[in-house]
Amino acid sequence: MTKFFIIFLFLPLSINVLAHDFYFSFAELQYNQKEQKIEVSISVTGHDFEKYLTEKEVGLPQLEDCKGQPMDMIILEDEINNGFQLSQGDDKIQLHLLGMNVKDDGEVVFFLSSSTLEKPKEIEVRFDLLMNFYIKQQNKLTLFKPNGKEYFSFLSTRPKRTIKL
Repeated sequence: MTKFFIIFLFLPLSINVLAHDFYFSFAELQYNQKEQKIEVSISVTGHDFEKYLTEKEVGLPQLEDCKGQPMDMIILEDEINNGFQLSQGDDKIQLHLLGMNVKDDGEVVFFLSSSTLEKPKEIEVRFDLLMNFYIKQQNKLTLFKPNGKEYFSFLSTRPKRTIKL
């Protein structure tokens, strides 16, 4: 009887541990002077991103099965560009998905690059990836500059930031 009481007591707690209330995406951005391109990596939790794609009814297989599949990569590129946008003035800077890495711990890293462009003095970043699906989504951006790093937070109440390169 005591065993059943303990199991009954801790069962709701164990279910609660499996769910997480906060969601994060991390991006790193730098301007590659040699290539004259903006380079970006975006890290997300794979199962969160897959659930988001399923709810949007985006017909993709599991992320690890998208690698090397040109049509799947185009669809992923569109989805990522919907949630991570760069612009210079009124001009949107298109990012191209170069590849991705699905890690054993469930994290997925997407690698993107702009076309060749002159280094902008500043750009506007909208980083609301997954925010319309996960209410408590928070996104962080690390900007790499020749003289160090800068960090920016993006919340549903503040999904856009202007940053100086």
